[in-house]
Amino acid sequence: MSTQSDDHAAILNLNGLFAEAVDHDPTLDRVISLFTRDGTWVMGSKEFEGHEEIRQALQGTRDRGFAGPAAGTRHIVTSQQIYLTADRVAGRGSSQWLLVQPATAPETPTLRGVGRYLDEYVKVDGTWFIQSRSAVS
Repeated sequence: MSTQSDDHAAILNLNGLFAEAVDHDPTLDRVISLFTRDGTWVMGSKEFEGHEEIRQALQGTRDRGFAGPAAGTRHIVTSQQIYLTADRVAGRGSSQWLLVQPATAPETPTLRGVGRYLDEYVKVDGTWFIQSRSAVS
């Protein structure tokens, strides 16, 4: 049986996996697998529901050259706050994110975006998933 510390660590890892996969996974399969099937991704005033819509939204940022493997960008997620329900099967959280374009010497890295994630998490069969993620300024 997991402890509250185990659940916090699992959600921190989930957020790290998201950042790693959104930057490096060429197909977005790993990113999508971190969401529940009915999960939502919100960017500004646009909400995308379910795996296929989320995939299309994230692919759109890649197609515009804003993020992803071809853009060479890196998500840095920090200041994570996680709040679990009493039964530890759901939670919510927030974190700060930076999107950085690494530089080649002698240039300096470029900050491409900054914002906040507002999240809802759910534990299904012992595994934590993102139920909802909103990327806000």
